[in-house]
Amino acid sequence: MELPAWVRRGAVPRARSRARCSLLALVALAAVSCGGGTGEPAVTVGAGDTAESAVLAEIYAGALSRGGIAAVVAPAPGDRAARLDALDSGAVDLLADHTGALTRFFDATALSANAPGDTPAPGAPPAGGTPAPGGDRPAPGAPSAPGGDAPVPGDDSPGSGAPPATDAGAPKNPVDPARNATAALARSLPQGLVISDPADGTDLRPRLLVTTETARRDNLAESTAAACAGRTGGLAPAPGLLDPAPPETLPNCTFVTTERFADPAALRAALLEGRIQAGILAGPVPADATAGLTALADAETLLAENVVPIFRDGVIDDRGRERLNQVAGELTTEELTALVQRAEAGENPADLARSWLDAHAL
Repeated sequence: MELPAWVRRGAVPRARSRARCSLLALVALAAVSCGGGTGEPAVTVGAGDTAESAVLAEIYAGALSRGGIAAVVAPAPGDRAARLDALDSGAVDLLADHTGALTRFFDATALSANAPGDTPAPGAPPAGGTPAPGGDRPAPGAPSAPGGDAPVPGDDSPGSGAPPATDAGAPKNPVDPARNATAALARSLPQGLVISDPADGTDLRPRLLVTTETARRDNLAESTAAACAGRTGGLAPAPGLLDPAPPETLPNCTFVTTERFADPAALRAALLEGRIQAGILAGPVPADATAGLTALADAETLLAENVVPIFRDGVIDDRGRERLNQVAGELTTEELTALVQRAEAGENPADLARSWLDAHAL
């Protein structure tokens, strides 16, 4: 896949004039009217094709507008490269994304541990060198992004990373994958793009699932290798997420054979019926599909996929960043998963966002 030239250059060109309020922006579920009475152009928050992107765009736009900063939601369709190209072109000012996925997009060698599907191609240089071509990675010859010593958003707070596992909840992590992934992203950002605090309470990483009975019987604890070796595995998407497709495998995980399933419920049924012995789900397990399952992960090989806003430098002032950081401090995996499910079922993302902002007094 050919990536935008600005990614290959490792820098964002001079921002084009910000889009003024238009009929398109109003149709696209505008959060406030143009200018909001301040005389400043509205911040345009991009909403991609997925339910997660639409819900987060409405949450960010709503949080900004409630803080007195004019904001609208506009479409930003396509894959990650297309969405980031819209950010570069000035079609949108801000996007929601995931820390690990963004880092792999900008620099495939930046992470100290590779997430699923992101193993550098054969012959790729060590971390800090030219990224390997292919997939969502920058093309050969892209310079290393500046700012290796750039401060990490939220670095003055402890950050809990992923919470301890409860059956099929987020896997336990003795290290802080959230801070590791955020630091890697801060180092890999092209000049001219910035992030605010990631939502450390969100953990959108793929889940390796086994039945709770299997985990106890085989004393699997958090070992992905033991859970996969010699077993038949299943793969299922996480509908509505930014990256809904499941990875073919996970680090330290090799199945004898694999079978694909349509959704988390089908994967759960196959596990409980014994048709497969382990399964990989592309994201968090929905609340209605957790019973009888346990999620496993090796903290050293799966860094965080936290929700994070990315925007052009100079677009969001300190007041706006504070509003975005307040959202980051409140958003959780369970809440976001539920919002995505409801949007997938046909509820209006703008209504869902308003209810969430009201519930958190934002």
